[in-house]
Amino acid sequence: MVMRKMGEKSKSSTESMRVPGILGALFLILCVSCGTIDSRFPSPSHETTDCPLTRSSDGQIENESLKVLLWPEGIVVFEPGGPGFIDENGSLGMKWPWIKKEVGDLVVSGHRLDGTAPPAESFMSDSYAYVGFMSSYLVFPTPGCWEITGTLNESKLVFVVLVEKVGEGPSWIFSPSE
Repeated sequence: MVMRKMGEKSKSSTESMRVPGILGALFLILCVSCGTIDSRFPSPSHETTDCPLTRSSDGQIENESLKVLLWPEGIVVFEPGGPGFIDENGSLGMKWPWIKKEVGDLVVSGHRLDGTAPPAESFMSDSYAYVGFMSSYLVFPTPGCWEITGTLNESKLVFVVLVEKVGEGPSWIFSPSE
């Protein structure tokens, strides 16, 4: 999509594609010379442990009642300067978007597949009673492979993510007094 200022005439299709094409070629050369765009997100052919990650070509999965947005390649990275928070007890928390397609209470739970850990927790506002967007926090007690289940009425939506902590993790330390 080409953006124009109001009143500006559109360019021919070859003119409007010239700059993005050159930038794309430079980006590709840079990526090939560096080996990877971002080492936090392995390429799709990379096998990450034995965790059966949920992946989707459009970054979301859904059923008749519920839709959830997924992290790139199914990997949630907690790193210095990155999104998320660390709870006072060391748990890792991340904001997580859901779309409700019907009225009802969304209940989110999770358990670790590759080790022993307390269950994952979810926190959300009671003000999201109707259909539409719903934000939640998913809190993982430890890094690892996690199966998350969203239940809305009788419908369940299940996905698997790999939670990784890099260094000390994000700088935001959540405190109940915040």
